[in-house]
Amino acid sequence: MAIACQINYVKARKICKEASAFGEMQSRAIAKGVYKQDFESALRSLGWQYVKIPRVKGESTKVADLPKGRYIAEMINQFVAVIDNVANDTADCSHRVIKGYWRPSK
Repeated sequence: MAIACQINYVKARKICKEASAFGEMQSRAIAKGVYKQDFESALRSLGWQYVKIPRVKGESTKVADLPKGRYIAEMINQFVAVIDNVANDTADCSHRVIKGYWRPSK
């Protein structure tokens, strides 16, 4: 979130804590992760919008298939920052299928 939204880590953590406190988790304790609904609420609060990728039989969308720009891609059990078709994560997840992505509102 911090990388894609171009905000510092402390601010990103604070936003996630607030979303978790009033969301599904009902707690500010986010050390072990954040519920998907709470993370999505945090992104909406920053003005980001979700783009669902249509499923086409026999085809899948990967990081390289996204348009150039800053996104937060949703994969199964994971969100990852993507900048100009490069996944920014501790492990290489560029081969994983993307279900949709978050982008800044225009």
